[in-house]
Amino acid sequence: MILYMNKLLPVQASVSNLTIAGTISTATHGSGIQYGTLSSYVRSITLMKLDGELKEYRLEDDEELFRCLTCCLGTFGIIISVRLQVSQLFYLELNQHALEFHKFLNAMPIYYSSSDHFRYTWYPYTNFGIAYHLTRVQPRLINYKTSIVSKVFSWFRYSLIGII
Repeated sequence: MILYMNKLLPVQASVSNLTIAGTISTATHGSGIQYGTLSSYVRSITLMKLDGELKEYRLEDDEELFRCLTCCLGTFGIIISVRLQVSQLFYLELNQHALEFHKFLNAMPIYYSSSDHFRYTWYPYTNFGIAYHLTRVQPRLINYKTSIVSKVFSWFRYSLIGII
């Protein structure tokens, strides 16, 4: 629904099978150093307390308590509903390259601040990793012309074998 309104969540975890309540309760973060955790975008939260009472908490009422509630690992109650701040639709442009692990460690702050979202996957047995730079860009039409080889590979992977 949110995508049809040209809106989306400002941050997302790398793992896709998480619930909104779970990501809020654990302060799950994305990969952009200038963006907060998903719980930092919560504007109101309704909890079911231990006695069954439903209570709504809003950021503007008591910010200190509210910040505790949005990263409480479920200790204050069960999250029933949330109101989230959303962002305008954007795409992510990916640039990736191999990078030696020690070079990454020596320049980590530069890498993390050089793009909107950054991730590094290290392969210890090679002493190298892959640096992923993701930059937010304005939505645009993407031409999805694919070769017959790509179509056959996609069919083979997703239809015959299944999603891995």
